[in-house]
Amino acid sequence: SSSSSSSWLCELEKRKVANQCDDSLACTSRKIPLTNSSWVNLRGLAGLNMSALTRAKVINKYLKLPRFGDCPPWNACAKGGGMVWCDSDAFGLQSEDTMRTFVNAGCARMDFGMKYKANVGCCLDLVVAAVDGCGYSDDQVSSMSIGFNVDFDKALKCRYKYLVGDAKFDAVKFEESYEESAAEDYVYGSGPQPARMNKGEVIAELRRLGVKVPMDTTGTQEGTKSQVVGALEQARLQLVGLSDDDIYDELRRLRASVKGDEKELRDRLKDLRAQNKDKLKAKLNSGLAKNREVASADVDRMTKEEVQAELKALGVSSNAPKKELVKLLKDTRKAKGHTVSSKTAREVYHQED
Repeated sequence: SSSSSSSWLCELEKRKVANQCDDSLACTSRKIPLTNSSWVNLRGLAGLNMSALTRAKVINKYLKLPRFGDCPPWNACAKGGGMVWCDSDAFGLQSEDTMRTFVNAGCARMDFGMKYKANVGCCLDLVVAAVDGCGYSDDQVSSMSIGFNVDFDKALKCRYKYLVGDAKFDAVKFEESYEESAAEDYVYGSGPQPARMNKGEVIAELRRLGVKVPMDTTGTQEGTKSQVVGALEQARLQLVGLSDDDIYDELRRLRASVKGDEKELRDRLKDLRAQNKDKLKAKLNSGLAKNREVASADVDRMTKEEVQAELKALGVSSNAPKKELVKLLKDTRKAKGHTVSSKTAREVYHQED
């Protein structure tokens, strides 16, 4: 029935009838009940040919959402006439900051692996690109995902279009932030990050590039994943397999100078990758410290029964007061190599390796 259709879908058809869809409108055929188990995410809304006015409203509502680390368009949903985070990790979320707080943030790769230091800049650019198009082709917009490489000029144009009236948006600060983020994104080039590839993929690329695959001590089998990833990262830092055109394109993406001969451009990109690797390492270490801090605080917030249960799972039994149990759990985690137990923190360790 028409009553089961969303007021958002009616808005997209440019007409409302007492907050319900007119039975004669096409939106009545889209019976998507907006309940806790079935909301319409921004990617879905973006495919409904929204008017310019509705697009602006959607982006404005998104910017008013509380800050949430896992923030791409498919995790933000229309709920009636409003918007909510529809990722289960955001249930009960409270934050003094909104997404609007970060309108000057640039975009680095979204799978950075640090939940507590998420790059909301990518989320903002993916949202406006999904909702507006931002000059990308329909195929690009429909296939945008976490690893999408956001073009600076398109991102700036779209942000300026929707945030020009926002006193917090500063195009100059955004450009500075983008350049810093882009430098982090392209330490190992624009392709899949080696630490995020599986071992077979890494070995296949090493062979394609003509780089010797590290072997184990017996010399009969490939080395560990950490060893082969290290070899690929080193090859990427040395620009193995990159054509002159590839180097030129990446320098432009990094907004670096493209003046000089081919050797100068190659040396310039090598230097940039080496410098950016050091910067990224510092940020990873900062993220690791933050993850340890959060993991430690998580123990302090656990009930006595929860602490005892985890200790028991680790092979330790105690009926001591909670304060002593908390210290015992922290010490036990550390001794067993479980200083940080969250999935996100493990991803960061993996990425650092």
